[in-house]
Amino acid sequence: MSGGQSVACFFRGGLLLPQYVESEKEKLLSLIRSRVNEKRSYALQRCCEEMCCCEDFAVSRFGDEESCEAIHYKKLTRHYRELLRSCPVELFYCGRASQKDVERAFREALRGMPRGEIDYEIGTDVRMNALEAEPRYCEEHMD
Repeated sequence: MSGGQSVACFFRGGLLLPQYVESEKEKLLSLIRSRVNEKRSYALQRCCEEMCCCEDFAVSRFGDEESCEAIHYKKLTRHYRELLRSCPVELFYCGRASQKDVERAFREALRGMPRGEIDYEIGTDVRMNALEAEPRYCEEHMD
């Protein structure tokens, strides 16, 4: 979101706007597809994908084409609302206002935020033992 746009302008009838989601999805797909143009970072990402193939770490921060193409505005809206309900929120403030004033301002700003049981588990899953007895080799030929 840029230019001071309100979150509300991306919703209609309680759902994310389909055209907005599709537009952002196309941008993300373009970004994912373009990573091959930056050979060094692509090679590093592919190395991580192969070495950590059974861990979440293998997934690029942008995801993959298949997951991106599966994004649907209704499912994304549900996921967004679940994140608002269950994720911890950390706020940082630098300035001269008193703690009481800052706390009051944050509480007011976040008053309508739906909250449920907070999930503090970050879900790291690191495997310390190799899954295979033999090394894997991966080779990709490109222009």
